[in-house]
Amino acid sequence: MSDYDPNYVDTPVYFRLGVKTVVINAEHKILLLKRSSKTGDPGSWDFGGGGVDKGENPSDAASREAREETGLDVHGLQPLITYLDVTGIDEAVIIAFTAHADNNDVKLSWEHEESRWVSWDELKSMSLPGLHAYIRDALGSQARY
Repeated sequence: MSDYDPNYVDTPVYFRLGVKTVVINAEHKILLLKRSSKTGDPGSWDFGGGGVDKGENPSDAASREAREETGLDVHGLQPLITYLDVTGIDEAVIIAFTAHADNNDVKLSWEHEESRWVSWDELKSMSLPGLHAYIRDALGSQARY
């Protein structure tokens, strides 16, 4: 038996696409960035990230955003979690990646005012913006990052 409806009309759905990059160094510390007063949610700790440009692969966007916001060239990107962000004006699908950096020499962009490398235990105890808990929980569920 078919559930075909001859009157069905597809409704377009639009989302922005964003990425977050959890950067991990050789000591297995995780990079957090403190948002500047020039951004939304100033003073909160964040994982780097941003929007995916039209025609851009999300993993390329994650690498680009890491470089733009931290000056770090990252490698070994792996998808971590995908979630829906409905907290802003627009709804956005966010793809979070893990990535590795070979050095700790962070050079911040205007979007952040401070950086900090934290251990997993420190990250677990930190207060992060709501949706970042998804990223933290997904990272914690991995046996190795």
